[in-house]
Amino acid sequence: MGDTGHRVLAVDFDPHRVGANDRTQVSAVFGSAEDLHFLETLPLSTVRYVISTIPVAEINKALLHGLRHHGYEGVVALTAHTARDAALLREAGADVVLEPFAAAADATTEALDRLGPRSGGDDRGEDDRYGRGTAG
Repeated sequence: MGDTGHRVLAVDFDPHRVGANDRTQVSAVFGSAEDLHFLETLPLSTVRYVISTIPVAEINKALLHGLRHHGYEGVVALTAHTARDAALLREAGADVVLEPFAAAADATTEALDRLGPRSGGDDRGEDDRYGRGTAG
């Protein structure tokens, strides 16, 4: 995102990753999404978007609650690795829920569909969108 002209503040729980940050337009700080006192130190009044790539729904819910507790009114995008977690985050009030595995599956399916039907004799019938084949 820094390459697109956005100013980015990355928060990471791993101090080694923070220290190794060499991305242009990206500042990195050590912190925990669950730490309400840490959230107080962030420049939330000047931030339009908070994007969490944390894969744990409960931590994301805590982050969302902490942001709202501190009066953050911008867009909050949270990451879910399962449909169940995505539903929980939407119910909790996330503005956007990122589902990378679902997006990757959809992109893969679309790429395979663009390749066209398989050639050769397949006695399983027509393939459904996941290539399992249908009776026929």
